[in-house]
Amino acid sequence: MMAREQGQSQLLEPWYAFQLTVAGDQVGRALNDIQQMHGDFDSPNDVAGMVTISGHAPVAEMQDYGQQVRAYTHGRGQFDCVVDGYRPCHNQDEVVAAADYAPVSDLDNTPDSVFCAHGAGYPVPWDEVPRMAHVDYQS
Repeated sequence: MMAREQGQSQLLEPWYAFQLTVAGDQVGRALNDIQQMHGDFDSPNDVAGMVTISGHAPVAEMQDYGQQVRAYTHGRGQFDCVVDGYRPCHNQDEVVAAADYAPVSDLDNTPDSVFCAHGAGYPVPWDEVPRMAHVDYQS
């Protein structure tokens, strides 16, 4: 919560590693699609008129892309992908605004802390933790 308030938090999202194979005359469409999905790719590899493109893209942007590939290649293209870990969210501000999450209003998952003294616990509001901590607090 403290990092969020200080603008030091980073939202992550899952990304795919993908391999896309299309006919030579469909490469422009494929590359444009990947760029529109905020993906990146290596230099295309042309073998006998079929071009293979390897790269990475956010899962949220590429979820239904296999169906699009099947449609625009008339079933001749091939699209394979696997989850390739997490990277910074490509549209963090938009996702945070859409979630409209207020941590201090979430009573089931409060951002506050529980400190202990003399064998008993007591709640400390999240914004008072640095002042109340008995050790140096590093944000």
